[in-house]
Amino acid sequence: MYRDISVKTSKEKNSFKMISIMILLAFILVFLTISTKGSKPIVYKNITIKEGDTLWSIVREYNDKEMDPRKMISEIKKINNLKDVVLRPGQTIKVPEF
Repeated sequence: MYRDISVKTSKEKNSFKMISIMILLAFILVFLTISTKGSKPIVYKNITIKEGDTLWSIVREYNDKEMDPRKMISEIKKINNLKDVVLRPGQTIKVPEF
């Protein structure tokens, strides 16, 4: 008699665990779907550097004000394979457009 109760309880616990895991996975799937719908592809604009341009001045001009300027500078350096922040007049770089 006791064995029947413990087997039944064990099955109930396993069923509860499976249902909990399924619900958790459903929430994760919904969250991921919602978070990716709002994202749009990044468009890059080629700009030619003029005398006196700096990465900071370019970021001030092209930043959407939501991105941290330091992060945008880092992204511009990464996209353009820049080792430092020195820009030369006539140089062409890609800048993300928002």
